[in-house]
Amino acid sequence: MENTAPQENTAVKPEEEIKNKEILLDGYIFLKYGSWGDPGYRHVFLSPDLKTICWKHVDEEKVSGSIPLISFNEIKIGRHTPIFKRKPAKSPEQDKLSFSLLGTKRSLDLESSSKEQMQLFLEGLESVILWIHKQKK
Repeated sequence: MENTAPQENTAVKPEEEIKNKEILLDGYIFLKYGSWGDPGYRHVFLSPDLKTICWKHVDEEKVSGSIPLISFNEIKIGRHTPIFKRKPAKSPEQDKLSFSLLGTKRSLDLESSSKEQMQLFLEGLESVILWIHKQKK
């Protein structure tokens, strides 16, 4: 007798590859360091298609900046970029809550308010960046 049950699709769906998707879409408030001026609090989140990281002032609706995630190839924890070097950490804890998304042309330098927040956001970001680079191939 022939098996007529529907075949299970073994291909991994994009949603299954991406960790903490809702957190990435909702975003968190981070202290964002820029190439000039003092750092400021920004609401950082991913676009609905998960291909762009965006940020806006915490009290505004309009996005004030964004970068395609495909332009990043590494995430580094700590304060290693020239932008972070301008504002050294005031404590070892502050250094542990800082991270950078590194690309060939620029970095995005953020500081989290908690270790848990940073871990959840970075775990999701790493999975999205891997997913994007896989699609590019």
